[in-house]
Amino acid sequence: RPPVGEPGGGGIDVDAIGVCEEGDEDGKRASFTFEVTIEDPCDEQKIYEYDFSSNKGLGGYEVIGIEVVNADDVTVLTPGKKSGEFELAAGVESFAVTVEIEAKESLEGDEELMLEVSNPETGSSDNEVAKIENFENCEPVEPPPPPPVDPPDVEIEAEGACVDSET
Repeated sequence: RPPVGEPGGGGIDVDAIGVCEEGDEDGKRASFTFEVTIEDPCDEQKIYEYDFSSNKGLGGYEVIGIEVVNADDVTVLTPGKKSGEFELAAGVESFAVTVEIEAKESLEGDEELMLEVSNPETGSSDNEVAKIENFENCEPVEPPPPPPVDPPDVEIEAEGACVDSET
């Protein structure tokens, strides 16, 4: 069996994409999908550790949900946590994970989320960073400008203020 980290050493490959939630008027939510490929899947059930981190350390962001999308034989053992464990059934070669985050303020467009998947035998994945691809759809919807208000009339008694001073 080739050593870990060598080509053919059973690497874990991650592809990532981030998108904004359509119709999210506050511009606070985004979901990041990671496609995980296990190059040399195990013949028995395996636990893989995962860790999501972001360029902002997920500070100011809340992980709303972590969902395995296209695999019935992958279970998130620590749902909703930004680091924890997946359980993969025997022979699982790939699966996708979608993470939904919500910003406390609003998304800035430079959010990046990285998924690292590792297991003791195969080592760590090539940590792929997901950036938001369609940020133009995430901008908060601008409220219409308020109608112009006529300025109030102010009358000032200026008597005595305009007298030339005697030099």
